[in-house]
Amino acid sequence: MRRLSKCNCCPNVVIAFRTEPELRQPFLDRNLVPDAWVSWNDGGRRFNCFIEVDLHHEGLIEWRGKVLAYLDYAESGLHRERFGFTLFRVLVLARSRARIENLREVAGEAGRLFLFAGLDAIGRREVFSPIWRSAGGGDLVALSDA
Repeated sequence: MRRLSKCNCCPNVVIAFRTEPELRQPFLDRNLVPDAWVSWNDGGRRFNCFIEVDLHHEGLIEWRGKVLAYLDYAESGLHRERFGFTLFRVLVLARSRARIENLREVAGEAGRLFLFAGLDAIGRREVFSPIWRSAGGGDLVALSDA
């Protein structure tokens, strides 16, 4: 796990980050390997999220399988043992608004576990800003407020 002392775009945020190859080992016993994992501190609180970057290479049936695998993992209690956090979120980035809506619809049963944003939003705004929408819809939220 890499620790970055400070993020230049967010001076009060301390970040730890793992890439997909680094996540293969902790997920050997699961039918899931996230694209990345990130943790940060903000306002004295600790946060962490898995990241899924959707490039539209998988169909919605495969996406549903991922949603179910994340729900199974969340219910397993293994996250605290492996990452030191009880709860987590899954950040999903996709190329188009239509794709985001399709992914959100499939993930609807997962409630607040998943947050969605367009890849273009990351280029225009800071990742911690209010660019994220939950599977259930509603207003855009910042990661620390989700």
